[in-house]
Amino acid sequence: MGRIQGVPVIELEKRIPILLDRLALRHAKDKRIDTFSKGMVQKIGIIQSILRKPDLLVLDEPLSGLDIQTQIELVQIMTEFKDEGITIILTYHESDMLLKIAERIVILGEGSIKRDYHIKDIDKPRMVIVTSGISEQLIHTFKGILRVSRKGKMLQAHALQEKSDHILLEILKNGGKIHSVGLHDPLNQLI
Repeated sequence: MGRIQGVPVIELEKRIPILLDRLALRHAKDKRIDTFSKGMVQKIGIIQSILRKPDLLVLDEPLSGLDIQTQIELVQIMTEFKDEGITIILTYHESDMLLKIAERIVILGEGSIKRDYHIKDIDKPRMVIVTSGISEQLIHTFKGILRVSRKGKMLQAHALQEKSDHILLEILKNGGKIHSVGLHDPLNQLI
């Protein structure tokens, strides 16, 4: 594929081993594609699309069929491309990935654009903790608390997702009760 795309052989000899390593396919370098799993075939398609660094990269469900480690590596590759100024258009349904690499989210439906958002206008996912038996002043002192509101005897605390375990422990250590914990994902609300 690289030669068809006009990539010089010297560049292919450097780039192919790097991509095979990054997408965990070095072991299959000399095997026939018809023996590959769905994930391996997906990886080959991705490698073919990025052998030559494109100006525009269009991917349809790029993480489908990939193991978690390869998903992480592919997101890293796409982040590097984005940082180099390469435009990436992709379809995907997982908000975690979108929040890591997207600058803009366009929601399509019935053949037209239904909504168009710039990523900086969308809140990051956060945990919503409903608790009681603890003072509002104390909960405000916990690292990772974004805001707290009172609903009767209950407090509703919005917290950074990565700090939620620590906050839950602090609530319990200070005699509070936890009534519910949920994820508030603003992207899911947009869709």
